[in-house]
Amino acid sequence: MAKLDTSYMGLKLDNPLIVGSSGITSTLEVVKRCEDAGAGAVVLRSVFEDEVRREYESAVRAHMRAGHMEAFTYQQPDLINLKGGQQYLELVNEATSALAIPVIASINCFAARSWGQYARDLEKAGAKAIEVNLHEFTASAVRSAENVEGTYSEAVSAVVRNTKVPVAAKLPPYFTNVAQMAFQMELDGAAGVVMFNRPFLPDFDIESIELKGGVSLSQPGDYKTTLRWVSLLSSRLGLDICASGGIHDGQAIIKQILAGARAVQVVSALYRMDLARIQEMLRTVAEWMDRHEFDTLADFRGKLAQPKTDLPHLLEKTQYSRLYMGL
Repeated sequence: MAKLDTSYMGLKLDNPLIVGSSGITSTLEVVKRCEDAGAGAVVLRSVFEDEVRREYESAVRAHMRAGHMEAFTYQQPDLINLKGGQQYLELVNEATSALAIPVIASINCFAARSWGQYARDLEKAGAKAIEVNLHEFTASAVRSAENVEGTYSEAVSAVVRNTKVPVAAKLPPYFTNVAQMAFQMELDGAAGVVMFNRPFLPDFDIESIELKGGVSLSQPGDYKTTLRWVSLLSSRLGLDICASGGIHDGQAIIKQILAGARAVQVVSALYRMDLARIQEMLRTVAEWMDRHEFDTLADFRGKLAQPKTDLPHLLEKTQYSRLYMGL
């Protein structure tokens, strides 16, 4: 019978399916349900730097109105003194106390300042690992790519230096050189890299003629961008890769592990269906393993990593002219 247990950044997981950071993992009640549904681990909803900044700026304005700015300057960098930061620590503590599966905290940030200390607070609260969710949108024509990428490295380094739990860097897929950034995360001390985070995408309402936004869920075919990069890098990196994006069924999990992933993150499929989808996906993996006579995930992990494929060059092609001939 197939065994689905795996390890990710040194954490022991009963299976490779991790419920990713999202609204699903924002309350203790629902993360408990994730565990009951069979998830191997959960990543709690991120504490967002922009939310913390807004809270801080609101506190500054309140102290200015009250004439207490001098006293406020002694507290300003400390996230634990802000309501949002404290509430998140409480969620981490409650979740790690209530769940047997690993609970991973998530920081959505783009600057190093203050997050090092907060990483220590997350560790004290019981987080088994910390995911640094990085995606800084830059529309400046004068800011260099090197400068932007440096902020990612600084943020990860700050968290790694200040905690003993493993740290994962969750990256976007939009760098000029994704491979170089993944290697940089390893140099910065990350134990894992998550490929990839899903950006918020704006839209226009053409009736009200207004900017609008909303939840941007992945589609089942979206896993292919991740699949390419996992296959390209899994045999080259010394850190663990967790695949994320477009994983809606057990077949997609199998493909990511064949590419070399240690684990996968699932969110959109659970929004579209429900948490019962977890067992369905894992059952598909187990049945496929039995059919192909694989006892463990290690038996087929990385079998289609780039160096082991029959046509390794295809993973690096971005155009395929024959596809369009005759159209």
